[in-house]
Amino acid sequence: MALCFQIGVQIGEPVALKWADISEGKKELSPYSAYGNKKHTQMGDGSWKCAGYEKSEYIFVGKDGQRIHSKALDTRIRKYCRYIGIGEKSMHKIRKTYISTLIDSRTVNLNTIRDFAGHEDERTTLKCNCFNRQTDSQTQESIERALSL
Repeated sequence: MALCFQIGVQIGEPVALKWADISEGKKELSPYSAYGNKKHTQMGDGSWKCAGYEKSEYIFVGKDGQRIHSKALDTRIRKYCRYIGIGEKSMHKIRKTYISTLIDSRTVNLNTIRDFAGHEDERTTLKCNCFNRQTDSQTQESIERALSL
C-alpha cells in the first residue's frame, strides 16, 4: 500500500499493476488508467520495493497468488486507519494527497502533474484533486507571509 502514496493511482489501477509495468532503471511506472489507456508516472527511490513480493505477474496479490480485488486495498487502508485511531482515509484520499503534494512542491510543472494523474485537462487536476494540506494556523501564517511583501 505504501506504493500508492508514491504513484497516486486511481482505486482500480494498483491491483492491475504488473511487475512488467515497472521500469526500475528509469524509475517509471506505466499503469493502465481506469479508461484502459496506458499512462506514465515517476516513482521515488525504492518505491517499487515496497509493493509486494514477486509471486505472480501482478504486484498486489492475495495469499493464493491471484490478483486482489480493487476494493481490497481501500478496505485495508480504512481498517488500518481505524486501528491506529485516525480518521478514515481512502485510496481516493491518497491520490488527492499525492497530487496536492506535487502541486505544493512548486517544483513540478503542472502539465507533468496532469499527465501523471492521467487527466486530459489541468483544470481537472486543480479543481478536483488539489486541497489544502496545511492546518488553519499554517494557512494563516502563509497568507500573512504572502501579503507582507
